Amino acid sequence: MLGGTNNHYNCPVLFGFKWPNFSGCAPFDDPDYTINNKSIREFTSPWFYVRFPNESKVLDYEGRGIIEEIYALPNHELYVSAVVYYNGSNLMYFFDTSFTIKNMNVNDIFHYELRPDQGSNAWDAVDRDTFMDDMSKIKFWNGETWVDTFAVNV
Repeated sequence: MLGGTNNHYNCPVLFGFKWPNFSGCAPFDDPDYTINNKSIREFTSPWFYVRFPNESKVLDYEGRGIIEEIYALPNHELYVSAVVYYNGSNLMYFFDTSFTIKNMNVNDIFHYELRPDQGSNAWDAVDRDTFMDDMSKIKFWNGETWVDTFAVNV
């Protein structure tokens, strides 16, 4: 399991390969998309691919997050931390074994760090409930399209 950022969608991503196929490329909605003059159809997507929301659309600034940490927790949950470039904080996701979000939170930096426009904190610029709701809308690639529930590329 690996994390990173997707340059096309400008968002954090999480993906995994299934042995023995340790290659692939990010999925795209456009079947005519090309990579190094080759059609996207010539490449295989990873076994699973998760696209997280781009926080810059919610926080109204230009930038994109990246997956910074991935941990398997003793309670069988998965912890995934995405950097919020808006103020250098982290958005923390806790998933169960079916990739359902069990909990989400932001770290203290998000609460207390000055906004880029020097306001008092991030919550002065955005409604907390709206932000958390928008950032919970992760998408999964099922091999053909983006869906709202965990899927693998078959």
